Amino acid sequence: MMYQQLFALFFIGVIFYSAVKSVKGLRKIISLRKSGVSAVATIVGFDTEKDSDGTQYFPIVRFLTISGEMEVKINEARTLEPKIGKEVGVFYDAINPREVTIDNKWMLLFHVIAIISEAYIIFFFTYFLINHKWLY
Repeated sequence: MMYQQLFALFFIGVIFYSAVKSVKGLRKIISLRKSGVSAVATIVGFDTEKDSDGTQYFPIVRFLTISGEMEVKINEARTLEPKIGKEVGVFYDAINPREVTIDNKWMLLFHVIAIISEAYIIFFFTYFLINHKWLY
């Protein structure tokens, strides 16, 4: 019975950590969309990371800022390979142009759905633990 408690608490911790990262990501995107500078960027390359789910792509974009041209890796994973040469809208922080996000409403929706799902899972597991008296 003790292993079930530990597994459930570990699982809740992992989901909570994921929820915190999702909230931070959403706040960054909203902040850049609200107070950042918009620009048109060109995808000039991408980095890849392979894991058990497949390959994730991180686009590298080039865009013009007030102080000159910037080339930045976007730290938001994509599952589809970015098309080099494609123009995309971006929002960047005027003070720190390396803080940049691609103008993508689907990413906003993804973060919102992830946060709702993670909150539901945390609630469900906590409710299940308490009602089945695993914590006693």
